[in-house]
Amino acid sequence: MKRLFVILGVFAVMIGFAVFEIVATGKFYRETLALLGEAEESFAVYEEALDDPANLRVVEKIERKWKSGRRLLLGFGNHSTIRNIDERIVSMGSYARQNEYPDALCNLKLAQQFIDELEKDLVPNLTNLL
Repeated sequence: MKRLFVILGVFAVMIGFAVFEIVATGKFYRETLALLGEAEESFAVYEEALDDPANLRVVEKIERKWKSGRRLLLGFGNHSTIRNIDERIVSMGSYARQNEYPDALCNLKLAQQFIDELEKDLVPNLTNLL
């Protein structure tokens, strides 16, 4: 009987950890995607002047958000994909500061796509369990 309680306790801890992972990282992904959407709108407004201070504030907000949660994501997610997103966000900011609209927008879209894919892989389903 004692073994059963130990096994159930370990199982409960594992389930709790899995739920925490889904909730914490899912929230971070949704917030980051919202900020990237805000940046996409800002890029459309400042297409000819991405280096405008108002646009750069939006870019810096994304960079701060990503930097603040990156360690959490590395603890739970695919390291190479997270590093790729990191590279895209850094590149997006650099291109925006250089007023390179096509490159900045391309990196923004790639970051959105990678985060969207990670968010889909977050919830257990048949394809990511096999």
